[in-house]
Amino acid sequence: MEQQENWKNLLWAVLAITALTLAYYLYMDFYGWQQWQATTPQTDTPNTALSPQPHPSEPPPDTPATPPHTHHDTTLYFTNNLTTLALNLPTAQFNAWYLHEYTDWQGKTLALIQNTVHNALILQIGQWFWNSTQAHFQIISASDTHLTLRDSTQWGTIEYHLYADSQIPYIWHWQIQVTPTASTPNQPPLAELHWQHGFQPLEKHPDLERQYVTIYYRLREDEEVSSLSTREDDEEKIGVSLSWIAFKQQFFTLALFAQNGFPHAQLRIYEPEHTDSLLKIGEATLGLRWQQTGNTYTCHLQIFGGPNQFQILRSVGQDLEEILPLGWAIFRWITRWLILPFFHFLEQYIANYGIIILLLTIFIKLLLTPLTWRSYVAMAKMSALRPLLEELREKYKDQPQKLALEQMALMRRAGVNPLGGCLPMLLQLPILIAMYRFFPASIELRGQRFLWIDDLSTYDVLIQLPFHIPLYGSHVSLLALLLGISMILFSRFAQPDTTSQQYAWLKYVMPLILVFLFNSFPAALNLYYLYFNILGIGQSLLIRKWIRTDEIIKQVQQKAKQKQQARSFFEAKYQKWLQLQKETRQQQRRQRRKQQQQQQRRRP
Repeated sequence: MEQQENWKNLLWAVLAITALTLAYYLYMDFYGWQQWQATTPQTDTPNTALSPQPHPSEPPPDTPATPPHTHHDTTLYFTNNLTTLALNLPTAQFNAWYLHEYTDWQGKTLALIQNTVHNALILQIGQWFWNSTQAHFQIISASDTHLTLRDSTQWGTIEYHLYADSQIPYIWHWQIQVTPTASTPNQPPLAELHWQHGFQPLEKHPDLERQYVTIYYRLREDEEVSSLSTREDDEEKIGVSLSWIAFKQQFFTLALFAQNGFPHAQLRIYEPEHTDSLLKIGEATLGLRWQQTGNTYTCHLQIFGGPNQFQILRSVGQDLEEILPLGWAIFRWITRWLILPFFHFLEQYIANYGIIILLLTIFIKLLLTPLTWRSYVAMAKMSALRPLLEELREKYKDQPQKLALEQMALMRRAGVNPLGGCLPMLLQLPILIAMYRFFPASIELRGQRFLWIDDLSTYDVLIQLPFHIPLYGSHVSLLALLLGISMILFSRFAQPDTTSQQYAWLKYVMPLILVFLFNSFPAALNLYYLYFNILGIGQSLLIRKWIRTDEIIKQVQQKAKQKQQARSFFEAKYQKWLQLQKETRQQQRRQRRKQQQQQQRRRP
């Protein structure tokens, strides 16, 4: 009969498997899925509108608008305090969208759009068709923040009114007016807006940035925010009204709003096959609704192009902040109502984000102190019972059922819960996962330096390898190495020794695996886990002095050696089950003997 392992060893094994599974899931969710995804061939005809373009000369923020007359292939620039928008004439194509307060990883003014967007408005009234890609707009009026364009056709006129929002500088209003002639049927135009958006790399590590690129949308009636896949090519046809759609990257977003909603939409996201200059390409075909005033039909759109900063997105309204990947259910609640307020409070007084992460870690550690205390006391009690449990295993090595019953009785007499050390640790996981979601989504950490770390929003590089290791990368992260060392020290000095030699290897294998997985995680996340482990070592050493482990061990051993008490409810049920199993086996043996006797009597 195989020797029955004690409760604590079994729980440590389960906890280890759970931790490894969780770490693997987090890694694949954050970095690794696309390494396993085969590129899906595109059967559609490739659109050449988003072919790679050279980086154009960036206009100065004070570039004046073009005077009110028309030139072919003219670029118009409009600017406010934070953004500059560029349109190409005569078709009024959106050509560029600059954010003055931000730069890309090369230090240039950040271009959210830069020859990477192709948009077309298609109208139909009766038998008449109009396509903006073939339009010849005339400038009616222009200033730094306002523009009016008009295209006149034989069936009517189309006007674009573009102007900056007075409250949110990242929003530009786009008003479309259609006025049919008297000979044209007086009916609302059938209209669709086709928008093709090329996501160009804005961060230093495109493979990491690509994990966050997708299209979000909000259902107007249900007020539910959903998205296409971030891990593979995806498309969706939506037959209900939408409030907005958003072309989201890791730290920046371009979103389209409709005052009366988009009655239907078809969305698609995919990786281009023949170019590395774009992370992905997003396509949206959106229906438009009109408001009629006399003989004029008006559609009011808004375009937001700005950072994925929680307060800014929330100020836009209509749940646009839901595009931030803060986790689901309880994880999102913890991040939104606990982590974010404290983080933004610290930002008001401290400029160094490495120090802010340290103070945030101390704050979380203080919140988890009661759970840490209970976990340490429970593990100390289990450590005290270890010699007695070894004696029971030796005594009942050939009676596994009796061994389990005696172990339960021993733990009950000693007042030890076998799950007492693990449950408090598991209850800490929601906060740890919330922090895992929080740091990669925080634009505040973008470009922030700390010690040897150039950018807290991406991984740090100690050594650049000349080759690529699957699931590890082509670099060595110093923070990941320090994190692994801190985990070994934490298990060595901060936790009571409750495991047998058979499971001692888990203390070294698990940190090694996590170092391998965390190598490509953002530096801010690894820095938080490093702080967490270091503070955990100090916290556990202090707890060890305060709770007097020797006295706990002495009390537990004294209780364990007391006489047998009345069995608990679970022990009584278990004993009854053992007795029932014993009676069942005896009855089966009697039936087999009876059948054998009957067979012998029938033989001649």
